[in-house]
Amino acid sequence: MWPSKVGRGVFFRGATESNFSRGPFVAVILSMRRVVGTANKYDVRTWQRLEAMVPQGSDRNFRFCLAVRHGGDPSASTCPLPPLMKWLPVVQQSPWPQWDRSQAPYSFRPEDEDAILQAISYHREDIDLEVLSFPPGTHDQVTISLSSTFRLPPDPRDDNPALVPSSFRQSTSSPGDIDLLPVELIHDICLRLDMESLWHLRQTSSRTRQIIHCMHEYKTIVKHALSPLCALFRTMSASSVSLEAFFRLLCTQNCAVCGDGYGNLVFLPTWIRCCSWCLENYALQISTTPLTVAREEFKLSEASLMKLPTFTALPRDYDKRRDPRYRETVVPTELVFSAYREENDKADPTWEMMLEVAGESTDHEMCYCAMPSYNLNHKQIQNGLCCKGCQIAVRDGIVPIDPTDPNSNADRIVYERNQILRHFVHCRQAQILWSKATRAHDDVLVSMG
Repeated sequence: MWPSKVGRGVFFRGATESNFSRGPFVAVILSMRRVVGTANKYDVRTWQRLEAMVPQGSDRNFRFCLAVRHGGDPSASTCPLPPLMKWLPVVQQSPWPQWDRSQAPYSFRPEDEDAILQAISYHREDIDLEVLSFPPGTHDQVTISLSSTFRLPPDPRDDNPALVPSSFRQSTSSPGDIDLLPVELIHDICLRLDMESLWHLRQTSSRTRQIIHCMHEYKTIVKHALSPLCALFRTMSASSVSLEAFFRLLCTQNCAVCGDGYGNLVFLPTWIRCCSWCLENYALQISTTPLTVAREEFKLSEASLMKLPTFTALPRDYDKRRDPRYRETVVPTELVFSAYREENDKADPTWEMMLEVAGESTDHEMCYCAMPSYNLNHKQIQNGLCCKGCQIAVRDGIVPIDPTDPNSNADRIVYERNQILRHFVHCRQAQILWSKATRAHDDVLVSMG
């Protein structure tokens, strides 16, 4: 099925539904009234979602065609193409800007790393606010409760579990038979408990409250990852994540989807770390489908639906068009596709099903939360850094504004410390910022001398 342009349209020879999902070119027929809403507007974000959901068996190195029409038979031989449409390449580049690179790597002294980071990097809070986030002060009372042990004054021996039992047995209430176990074994049990069960166990007595508070994993999470912790409870997902899994994810930093970028976000339904790049490009591994769509459009059996992990998204605060009490239940799209293939002899979902999934939900970003990374060796926390040089390049038009060009979002790429230093070696605009900072520092020294 090789397409050839005919006037303002695209003609497909032998176009059938199987060709749409299996051919070297994938034509996705959209209904303007259902997805875009107007006949003369092209929805780039909908295209990105559809492109990300192309069956994995297809050859993704080819280009895909998006043919938009006002409805009709998808197997029709002629698919009119609006003038504003064009052939779009699949975005497969690694999320590292390739524009305006210096010809030779920039060299710097290791002792200048901190000064370079201060001059060329910053944390973009607006990216954190685009996903599930909470206003400052929302969880102040929760923080007090999570960090309180009902024991004054604090005992420095709490950091050493071997010294805890003798100081607790005489001064606090007993949780029962579990108190007969060694503290190390109790800690091992607590690590395997999900966060909801751990919370309930913590409420049973002052003794269990103090034992849990002594755990390094628990204290680190409460201190550095309070927002993801509260997001789990407020979305009723705390029963699916153990304390060990939470702390393990906190100690990682790479995106689990692309493997290259810094995972500044956590995908709450499956509890994996991902990056803003994969979120904005609607990677299949971190996309969601409404539970009603999985039931009604994919026709999944109740047995299959019961196996899927469900997630209840919080509504956006600024969405005034909906009842604030309404909370949409979604399931991971990748698992929906897998369940569909199991029930249909490994057949891929049809284009109609993909269309239903691609219709963007207003709660899509509410399935993610900002997630810092904790360096276990250096006991340091990182929240991700963006490049000021890339921000200047996008602001000043050095990078062309093109929704289909990965480099147009270079200012939104989030790095960890070592990554942004490697990026600085080739980023011309960041090097200019560093040169200005060093000259300003030298001028100050001269004036003081």
